Amino acid sequence: MDKNILIVDDEEEILTVMGHMTRDLGWEAYVATNAKDAIELFKRVQPPLVLTDLLLKDGVGGVNVCKEIKNISPLTLVIAISGSYHGSYSISHLRRSKFDHFVPKPFKFEQFKKLIETVQMCRESWDELVK
Repeated sequence: MDKNILIVDDEEEILTVMGHMTRDLGWEAYVATNAKDAIELFKRVQPPLVLTDLLLKDGVGGVNVCKEIKNISPLTLVIAISGSYHGSYSISHLRRSKFDHFVPKPFKFEQFKKLIETVQMCRESWDELVK
């Protein structure tokens, strides 16, 4: 299984911290600050996991990032992250938008580690079925 992750956030500090946490867990972090760059990078790298902020300054937003990625690769796990959870993004709305999970920011390293381990286990199970 590829140990690549795409992190989409318009805050450089968030990208730096999450990149360090990802590398500490043995994964390679690819980062994008807007939806357009995120989709282009996804097409090149095809990571098994994408974390995307719901609210991006480019106005496109994480929901559209998720939908586009799921259209390209339905088995990719896409997780919404947000520091300002809005009522307009109910859990049912996130699920209809094809997100696999939601994690509020900020999150601690142990929470991030569990998330990565769960993703790895799920992806390895899928990979075994595809063989």
